[in-house]
Parts: sequence; structure tokens; C-alpha cells
Amino acid sequence: MAFIITVTSGVAIGFIYDFFRVMLNNSTKNKAKYAVADIIFWIMAGIVIAYSFYYSDNMNLRAYQFLGVLSGLCLYFLFFSKLFSSFHLGIYKIIKFFFKILFTIAKFFAIIITSVFKWGSYPFIKLFKFSKRLSKFFKNKFEVNVRLMRKV
Repeated sequence: MAFIITVTSGVAIGFIYDFFRVMLNNSTKNKAKYAVADIIFWIMAGIVIAYSFYYSDNMNLRAYQFLGVLSGLCLYFLFFSKLFSSFHLGIYKIIKFFFKILFTIAKFFAIIITSVFKWGSYPFIKLFKFSKRLSKFFKNKFEVNVRLMRKV
């Protein structure tokens, strides 16, 4: 039973790897994206392996567990990789479309919020400018009065 769990985790890691491979092949050649994707992949693979090792044998590391993960990866890449590559491409396009819509909606709300802030703050800006001119006026009057008082 434990060997089957580790083989399944190997297949799951292959599935995740294929998803990242398809995602990065359809994007621009940006080294930062590759680095972030690699970090995310290894975190996810580590979580899958740790969970499968814990679930299969309470984190007692055995050689057959590592062989199970490797055989699961080989099984995935020999039989399932081509089948799921088109599936991953479809998922990637759906996620990309979803984020494009989400970004458009966020951009729309950002424009609305900035325009409301711009028009809503207009009276306060005018009031600030008026108070600034008023303070300069009174400052000049006060300085004149102080000079006159010193002369007396």
C-alpha cells in the first residue's frame, strides 16, 4: 500500500511539472518567471512528497518510497504526459483568460476610484490654497503691526 501511495505522488509531481512546463513554454522568456516557477514547483513537490511519506509510513524513510516516487515519475512521462499536455494547455488558457478579465475589472475600478478621489478632493485643494493665501496675508499684516509697535 505504501508503495502505491509513493507511486501516486510521483505521478502527481509529474502532473505538476507538466503544468509548469506548459505554462512557461507559452510565456515570454523571462528569467525571473522561470526562477519563481521553479521555486513554486519545488515547494509543491516537497509538500506532495512529505505528505505521501507521512501518509504511507509515518515519515519513516525507506528506499522503496524513493523508488516509488521515481517510478511514478517515469510512469507519468511514459504514458500520461502527452495526454495531459493538451489538458494543461487548456487549463493555462482558461486561467490566463480569467486573470485578464480580473485585471481589466481591477483596472476599471482603479480608474473610477482615482477619478472620484480627484473630483472629491478638488474642494479641499481649493480650500487649502485659499487658507495658504489667507495665512500669508495675515502673516504680512501681523509683521507690519509688530514693526509699527516697535517703533513707538
